[in-house]
Amino acid sequence: MGDLYVSLRAGLDAFCQAHGEAALFIGAAALQVDAQLAPLPGLRAVTDRGSAMAALDTIVVQGEGAGAEEHDSHYCRFNRMAAEHDAHLLAKPAFEPAWPAATNPVMNPPPTPGASSATQLHCSRSAPWRLRCRSPPRPAPLRRPSST
Repeated sequence: MGDLYVSLRAGLDAFCQAHGEAALFIGAAALQVDAQLAPLPGLRAVTDRGSAMAALDTIVVQGEGAGAEEHDSHYCRFNRMAAEHDAHLLAKPAFEPAWPAATNPVMNPPPTPGASSATQLHCSRSAPWRLRCRSPPRPAPLRRPSST
């Protein structure tokens, strides 16, 4: 995976040199997802070449391209999970890992004919950072930014 991110960095550099950053980083910087919207480690808005390169570095260090030297990377976490799974199977060969899962799950209710085309985000155990629920009823729908 690390090679993918090396290639992405090279492509980003080449594009910026050939066309300029303004041709690549279009749209309002204020509409970029950042840590205020989604408080995830290392998340920040990508608004220029420097912040794009920093984002790629964060992705690599957090595990989408990191090796065994990054103890908390996704790679190492999944390797530990696999080792735990294997050890559990050795201890209990009849163990069949399973968790109830929905078929074709969605976080939002399906659109209602004639309703607004606004994106509706509702509380979800799978993505609590997307919207903090205070109490029922469901929060008002969020509006998509205009494309003007």
